[in-house]
Amino acid sequence: MVLPRLSHGQQLPPSGQPQVVAAPSLTADLRLVPGEALPTVLRLEQNSPNPFNPTTEIAFDLDRSAYVQMSIYTLLGRELARPLSRPMEPGHYVQRFTAANLASGVYVYRLTVSGASGSQTLSRRMMLLR
Repeated sequence: MVLPRLSHGQQLPPSGQPQVVAAPSLTADLRLVPGEALPTVLRLEQNSPNPFNPTTEIAFDLDRSAYVQMSIYTLLGRELARPLSRPMEPGHYVQRFTAANLASGVYVYRLTVSGASGSQTLSRRMMLLR
């Protein structure tokens, strides 16, 4: 699912999905870590550094080919960003996330992996300090 580019503070219309607020300075990039053996289990690691300001890296191991989605939420469940949403192959990945316009606080990042064998969701907390 590709989210439309919104101006800061603009919300998507209600559709049964969490409302997403996009800020121009929420950015992300993904890289595959080469040279490592293929993972045998799905794993979501704690972001590093934690606490962070304003950039952090979130590593995860994908043990199978699947559709992968990563979302960032407030503690109240409001989706702020979806830095990753695409089909992926097994491997060890690092997602960099920059939150220049977010306030200090605790946020939740969630990794959802959907494939032929079903769906799995893993979550962790991260702290942004200004």
